[in-house]
Amino acid sequence: MIQKSDLVFAGGQLKNRKSLKLPLFENGTGATVSERFNLSHVDKSETDIIRSINGSNNTMLYETALAYEGLWAVKNVQGWFTARNKSEELYSGSFQVQKRFEFNDSAVR
Repeated sequence: MIQKSDLVFAGGQLKNRKSLKLPLFENGTGATVSERFNLSHVDKSETDIIRSINGSNNTMLYETALAYEGLWAVKNVQGWFTARNKSEELYSGSFQVQKRFEFNDSAVR
């Protein structure tokens, strides 16, 4: 699955959540990238890719570039229960941000 999107918004309050999940990552330990936002202005371009072949050949890519005013939070987690790798970031104010998260287990054995 490949998904590309562009969003431009101004004038009001835009609130939303988004989650991208790859359940088969590393034989079922899973991976997610989620974001939430509460914005008064945003100009955003985003690409999401999920590819699952089997329990040991999976890729998830989340790439975003945005300029915004408001609150934006992004979290990525590897592993459902133990959360071996976890990162959370929260930004409030006026920012320009570029983020790229890639989970790929095709080389892991």
